Amino acid sequence: MSGRNGPAAVLDLAAEIRGTAVAADAAEGSPVVADDREHRLLPAGRSGERPLLSPRERECLQWTAAGKTTWEIAAILEISPNTIDGYVAAATRKLGAVNRTHAVAEALRRSLID
Repeated sequence: MSGRNGPAAVLDLAAEIRGTAVAADAAEGSPVVADDREHRLLPAGRSGERPLLSPRERECLQWTAAGKTTWEIAAILEISPNTIDGYVAAATRKLGAVNRTHAVAEALRRSLID
């Protein structure tokens, strides 16, 4: 298999998941991600998938949904604005979003925040 920068490794999936939807996704070249907490493989970006957001990531998204800025959230939670940006960035990545507005929309759609 070739990657963007030359040869790339191929991951052989464990026998326990052969014949499953995850194995079929991997065979078709769809990305799969390891979920360490559940010890299983999940297809990346499946709509039914509930990403594991930390309580702080959820809290930051909840305040963002309420219209608060990074600076305001930092003052409310009494932590650094850089830390807030880190939590929002991590949640944005986990949700497969492109920005914080998209992350809030995805979190609302998936009922991760109110």
